[in-house]
Amino acid sequence: MSRAGRDRLVTVAVTLIISVTATVLVGALMLSAQIPPSLAASKQPERVKITTQEYFDPQQVDVTVEAPPDLSARVARDGIVTAFGCSAGEVWKSGTSHISVDGSPLLAFHTSTPLWRDLEPGARGADVDAVKAELARLGQRVSSASALRRVDVSSMRALAQKAGADSSFDVISPTDLVWIPAAEIAPKSCDVTVGQRVSVDTAVMSSASPATVSITPLQKMLHGSRVLKADQVELPVTDKLTLADPKDASDLLSTASYRAAAQSASAPGIPVTLTAVLALAEPVTVSVLPPAAVRAESLTAGCIASDQGVVPVTIVASDLGRTLVVFDPSTRTPASTASLTPPRRCS
Repeated sequence: MSRAGRDRLVTVAVTLIISVTATVLVGALMLSAQIPPSLAASKQPERVKITTQEYFDPQQVDVTVEAPPDLSARVARDGIVTAFGCSAGEVWKSGTSHISVDGSPLLAFHTSTPLWRDLEPGARGADVDAVKAELARLGQRVSSASALRRVDVSSMRALAQKAGADSSFDVISPTDLVWIPAAEIAPKSCDVTVGQRVSVDTAVMSSASPATVSITPLQKMLHGSRVLKADQVELPVTDKLTLADPKDASDLLSTASYRAAAQSASAPGIPVTLTAVLALAEPVTVSVLPPAAVRAESLTAGCIASDQGVVPVTIVASDLGRTLVVFDPSTRTPASTASLTPPRRCS
């Protein structure tokens, strides 16, 4: 090829390259002009506004319930039941009378040690101490001696007379009493009827034994009064995670969760464990932040870089891309914004 031909080829190639480059540039400019603002790259925020919400700190806990066998009120004599006052919801109190045997109204009486013998003046022992303690609790006058005195027997007669029970005795005998295992018991079942013959140690009434409830401690929880929630039941608990009122245990036993757990138990009478929720009785105000804004130094302690500098926080919970924190009480004015870049250290 001649030199003139080669020059013409070079000229054509250069022209073609320039044309393609110009076309690409024009296309890029046109495409850029067509990108909507919503799709254009936006600058990431460096700070975030701190919001607040009410929080009950609900946490699942294991609750172990132990329900001992039922308690019983028993007679200590043979005879025919001639009167019997027993119904659901009626409380039998120590120092009252609810049953008569062979026409003698018997005194319901609670002692920490069941009576097993006739107690005459001069008797000593744990049963004597228990009788005197219960008489004193019921407002009767008792002697200061360690032995039983006539004044103690007189006080027992006065208590029986006040209750409408037989008071014609000179010794304190189990046969004149119906021993009850607690100062107050509510009938669960009435086990005899008028006209029925009873014998020594016959149970005339049964009462549900108080259940004991224990709650598994939590690793972390906010300070404040709490309630235990199982199904629709809410029971106040103490700082030591025990029921504020032990009688509330009966409400727990009535829940479907307890019944299901009891049915799954390996044997009757063994402790039953169920799952419940422990929550604050009154909510606290917590601050809500993205996890990236919080530096955690332990399970509960951390800090943020706020508009007031580095501020300590207590980490309450993290869920669904949020971290819930409470400001340290020493922070007079809570921060309003936080940096999305947490501090390198909190102190």
